[in-house]
Amino acid sequence: MLSESKLRLTAEQLRELLDYAPETGLFYWREARGSVAAGSEAGTLHTGGYHMIRIDGAAHRAHRLAWLHVHGEHPIGEIDHINGNPADNRIVNLRQCSHAQNTRNVARRRNRWGFKGIYRHRSKWRAEITVNGRRIHMGSILPRRRLPTPMTKPRAFITGNLPERTRRWRRRACVRPHSALSRRQA
Repeated sequence: MLSESKLRLTAEQLRELLDYAPETGLFYWREARGSVAAGSEAGTLHTGGYHMIRIDGAAHRAHRLAWLHVHGEHPIGEIDHINGNPADNRIVNLRQCSHAQNTRNVARRRNRWGFKGIYRHRSKWRAEITVNGRRIHMGSILPRRRLPTPMTKPRAFITGNLPERTRRWRRRACVRPHSALSRRQA
């Protein structure tokens, strides 16, 4: 939750202090403040890749300030960087979301087989997704070279990123048996 001092900052106060460039995601000081000249870029890059801007003694994350600047209200919940880059604060790259939605978009290291959600199980390749802490087995196939694009449709459906017409994928496995792939590619 945000501290009281951070919630006291209004969109009008923010707009008086800083200019926001939505196409670049950068903030610029409107007036000189101490040793900082007017027109210079506001904030610093901190660990984790987030830009921080200090206003009236309180440190603010730039992506939350961008949301406040554009929408005129403090974000409820979390702000997700859609492309996974915490330094990219363009408004088109930001979305308001729950903690569960935000953790689904965390950049994870690819497994040694090269695909997210695919791993080797005995002599087969197995596809799984995890939703709300529960593993869902999507299917198994034999050779790696026949591996289709893994998990795209079921994962997107469960996370709510697909249009209505693709809801039929919820119960179907994205990974089909080897023979079905061969017939379809022929």
